[in-house]
Parts: sequence; C-alpha cells; structure tokens
Amino acid sequence: MSLVRWSRYLFKTNTLLSDLLVAINDEGAAAGDANDALDERKAIKADFIRNYPSYDKTFWVLSQKNPVRRFCQMLVRPAGGERIFGWPPSPIAHTLFQLVLLVSVVGGIVVESVATPVYRRKYYAEHGRVRGSWFDIAESAFVLTLMVEFIIKVVADGFLFTPNAYVRSIWNILDSFIMVGLFVNVTTGLIFIGGLSRFTRALKALRALKLITLIEKTRSTFESLIISGILRILDAALLAMLYMILYAVWA
Repeated sequence: MSLVRWSRYLFKTNTLLSDLLVAINDEGAAAGDANDALDERKAIKADFIRNYPSYDKTFWVLSQKNPVRRFCQMLVRPAGGERIFGWPPSPIAHTLFQLVLLVSVVGGIVVESVATPVYRRKYYAEHGRVRGSWFDIAESAFVLTLMVEFIIKVVADGFLFTPNAYVRSIWNILDSFIMVGLFVNVTTGLIFIGGLSRFTRALKALRALKLITLIEKTRSTFESLIISGILRILDAALLAMLYMILYAVWA
C-alpha cells in the first residue's frame, strides 16, 4: 500500500515539474518574442532616422552631434524610450541636476510656507508696497529653474516632432502646466504688487505638484493610484452617488 502511494506521489511530482518546465519555457519564449519585437521596432526606427535625418533634429537644426544638445542629453532622460543615436543620461550629471531641482522645489515650498498672506500683508505695511521683496525674488528664481529645465529637455530631445519629444511624456506636460501657472503668478505679482487676483495668487500652490513629477517613486505611486485606477475611482463614485440618491429618496 505504501509503495502505491509512493508511486502516485512520484507521478504527481513529475507532472508538476513538467508543467513548471513548460511554463518556464513558455515565459522564456514570450519574453524572447517581446524582445525580438522591441529590437525590430528599434531597427525600423533607426532606419527611418537614417533615411530622414531631420526627423531627429531639435527644431530641424540641432543634430545629435551638436555639443550643446549632447550636454543637455547628459542631464535629462528621454521622454519616450531610449535615444537610438543620442547620448544616454550621465548617472552623475543627471543625479546632480535632479538634486538641484529637488532643492529648488523644497526651497520654493518653504518660502511659500513662510511668506503667507498674513506675513505679506505685514511686510507691505512695514516696508510699503515695493517690488523686489525677498519672497518675490525667491519665487522668480524658482520659476527660472523650471524654465531652464524646460529648455534643457527641449534642446535634448525636441518638443513635438522628434522621436523622444517633450510632449510624449505625461509628466512633462504636467511640468509645463506647473511652469506656465507659476510664471503667470510671478509675472502678475511683479506687475501688480501683491498679485492681480485670488486666482493668480492661488497658482503658486502648483509648485507642490513638482514633487510628484520629480521623484520616481512618487510618480509610480501616483500613476498606479490615479492614472491607472481612474476608471475604478469613477465607478466607485458613481455607485456611491446612486446609493445616496436611493437612500435620500427613501428617507
């Protein structure tokens, strides 16, 4: 009886091992097919760039051999995939550039937390409504940093029609939205002392969103929770509204 059980046990073990080997081989074949498809797409893209070299030029002027464009490519990562003929981002230069941006963002948030509307009202009451206050200079420096980042990314990979264009990344689009909003806030604050309206003054809150686009882990969390789960969030919101309407009518 024990021999029969042992034989059945060996048979089941061999079956499981066979299934496991088949699954591993299937996964390896699928991964190989995916890699082959990716290599084929890269080859097609490379051939297209060779046939139409102006496609990979920033503003149809700066080629991949341009030293200014190479320097910019060392500082930032491409928006869509990897650069076929360009330079990869330098681990040291890219890290230092990201650190500068992070310090700038944190400094902008600290400035805003110190220079509250109450503080600004007291400051203007003591010093008069003057331009060039320390918080205006700090906000202008922060916006200038965002504009430099935008210029570097556009020079490195183009804005619209290049293979790794700036607008091919949703995070770059969000960065441009933040930059435009803060630019409007700073410009109106310098022209009209204290700001033009509550709406333009409220645009300074966009600087906190820069932390999402700057930190990789924060981007992944935001993408998995908000972007990827937006349909589930809408379904849950619709279901909650239906329940509230039902119980409201019943009440």
